[in-house]
Amino acid sequence: MESTTHIRSFTSRSNLQGRTPYEILTRETPDIMEYLDFHFFQLVKYYESTTFPNQHEYLGRRLGLAHKVGQAMCYWILKENGQVIA
Repeated sequence: MESTTHIRSFTSRSNLQGRTPYEILTRETPDIMEYLDFHFFQLVKYYESTTFPNQHEYLGRRLGLAHKVGQAMCYWILKENGQVIA
């Protein structure tokens, strides 16, 4: 739901003269680059940080952006065991 809400606020509307709700509110053009990298529930590879220095790649599903968690461009990932990590 959170991901859908962000995408809708960054989508232009005809009743706003082709501008986005985000743009109306902040008077800035929204940056959509972080939404273009992956699709919702797309398979992604990630590294488990607890296994350093012997890191191994794992497969998970991208759930959406993890705002205010970690560094920029941080995503929520669903692991094979059902656990969600950032």
